[in-house]
Amino acid sequence: AELLSVYGGCVFNEDNLAGAKQELATLRSQQKEFDARRIEVKKEYNTVSEEFDRQAKEVIALFNKPIDEIKSQVDVFTEKKKAEKQEKVTEIYNKLCEGLEEYLPISKFYDQKWNNASATLTKIEEEIISLAGSTLESTTMIKQSNSDCVPTALEKFKLDLSLSNAMT
Repeated sequence: AELLSVYGGCVFNEDNLAGAKQELATLRSQQKEFDARRIEVKKEYNTVSEEFDRQAKEVIALFNKPIDEIKSQVDVFTEKKKAEKQEKVTEIYNKLCEGLEEYLPISKFYDQKWNNASATLTKIEEEIISLAGSTLESTTMIKQSNSDCVPTALEKFKLDLSLSNAMT
């Protein structure tokens, strides 16, 4: 900035045109030298940076083995817990939906969110009780309709558990 400040407000004319060309050549030469040095420093810096990056990636890779070992153990434990929970939900289903299996197979309404740790068996049981109750109520209403279409309506109800569709 100091070196270049002498050129601020500089005025050249025909009399000192040769000097202006000389100054222009000098400035361009200095600019080129500075840029060459910038490239050289950047290259040195990048070499150090690339070496650091390579070494850092090697260290990061060292983490993979224990991470994978722990993850596999966590996955096994998690799958075991899910299986246990599914088994308990199936027990609840068998207890609460006895006689409704034809209309309400567990595969039709089992919610995968029930496998999450946050889903309590009490809450799941409440949902199954509600669903079983409405299914029992709906099938009872269809059967009590004293219509020739009861078997067809029950078949329709099995498809989508919609009382209004079955009654229609």
